[in-house]
Amino acid sequence: MPLSPPPGQADISRRLRFGGLSCAALAALRVFFDTQAFRHQQYGGISRYYAELIRLLPSYGIEPVVRLPPLDNQHAIVSGLSDGRWARTLTAHPILRWFYYWGLGSYDHVWAAIENYDVLHRTYYAMPWSAGKPSVCTVVDMIPEALPHYFPEGNPHMHKREVVRDSDLVLSISESTSRDLVRFYGCSPRQVVTVPLGIDAEAFTQQACMPHPFRRPYILFVGMRHRYKNFGRFATAAARVLAAHDVSLALVGGGPLQDGEREVFAKAGVAERVVQASVPDTLLPTIYKEAEMFVFPSEYEGFGLPILESFACSCPVVASRASCFPEVGGEAMEYFDPYAFEDIAQAMERVLLSPTRAKELRRLGSERVKAYSWQRTAELTAAAYNRLS
Repeated sequence: MPLSPPPGQADISRRLRFGGLSCAALAALRVFFDTQAFRHQQYGGISRYYAELIRLLPSYGIEPVVRLPPLDNQHAIVSGLSDGRWARTLTAHPILRWFYYWGLGSYDHVWAAIENYDVLHRTYYAMPWSAGKPSVCTVVDMIPEALPHYFPEGNPHMHKREVVRDSDLVLSISESTSRDLVRFYGCSPRQVVTVPLGIDAEAFTQQACMPHPFRRPYILFVGMRHRYKNFGRFATAAARVLAAHDVSLALVGGGPLQDGEREVFAKAGVAERVVQASVPDTLLPTIYKEAEMFVFPSEYEGFGLPILESFACSCPVVASRASCFPEVGGEAMEYFDPYAFEDIAQAMERVLLSPTRAKELRRLGSERVKAYSWQRTAELTAAAYNRLS
């Protein structure tokens, strides 16, 4: 029996139809995207999200208006939104890059003042300026608000509260984040529209198989390891599992292990079976496919794109029972209490020691990922824009 769509999607689709007409039947809108997300990242989920939106929105009656200067954001370059000839120079000269990007501070204001468009989409959280047009923003998470003890230096999301308050409509990438917008910022539920992220599963999994630095069988962890990522508890649990079973731990990205992280594995006598490496995106599908499982121990996430990547590659997922994870993964994941390393270890062993459970998770994940696509993200976003027409 096919899995039901992620919570909220069917309801959103119904709510965003007007007078019996679908979005495709409404007059096309011109939506101006500022450059913030592309200037803040060279790689990353936020700028990838906007690159996919801009690519697909014309299919749903929206005309994106994008004026990107030369940048080193790889998603902008690959999608043809920005001239990539300066990328190597900017990356190789960080001081030049800093002055160049600083000089672009007023770039969006100038283009927003002279362009012809109907809706402004703010792509990050710089102090809002008056555009004289309806505006939309996307909130990708409420981590600093939900877990302020991890941010003693203050909220790193700049002027997010002001941007949300100034926006006519707020797009949120999960129902969990939507609830937190209401909870922490007092947003009206009518102002917030949940538009889940997607994945191009076919393109992601068609990458060529290539050798990688990890020894099979291995448990997989992807990304940064600081603060709310909960790597400390996960490391304690993983060290226990590695000590009891013939399995390795593969850490993709996040930089080399720190001394304190190494010590956890060294005390358990398994340090030689823990490998950290930064790998190109082309290797990720192979690494997911060959993993015994992917573990996502975060205390909080806005959505969690690696979950969809794992599903697309038929990799079993073991994740926290927290924030958006049950919403995104449904019954296709094995869950644990992120605050109890014993529970994390036991969840990993339930998959590691049961080929039947691992096979079931692979099947459920392969079905679940079909509910998520960038086309669906673009369709729901287009419907949200049309609310402002």
